[in-house]
Amino acid sequence: MGVTLSYLSVFGMLGLAGVAVNDSIVLVDYINQRRAEGKTLREAALEAGARRFRPILLTSAGISGVSTSGSRRGRLRQSNPCRRSPHHEA
Repeated sequence: MGVTLSYLSVFGMLGLAGVAVNDSIVLVDYINQRRAEGKTLREAALEAGARRFRPILLTSAGISGVSTSGSRRGRLRQSNPCRRSPHHEA
């Protein structure tokens, strides 16, 4: 694919994986709380999805946006022919 992985990008992917795992744990915990209140699995899952969807989405989107912004900025910086090197003499 022509993409080089740096240590920073690998750490970013590990962080995203951690966020995904945490989000699923939070969702399952919410389902279990509703089950303890006497709701059926279906009712608990539907309520958990409706109540936790927005916070999970915002967390995941925010983290993935932060993790990709640096790589995008780096590519733009490398591909900009007008950008002068700090070592370039006038």
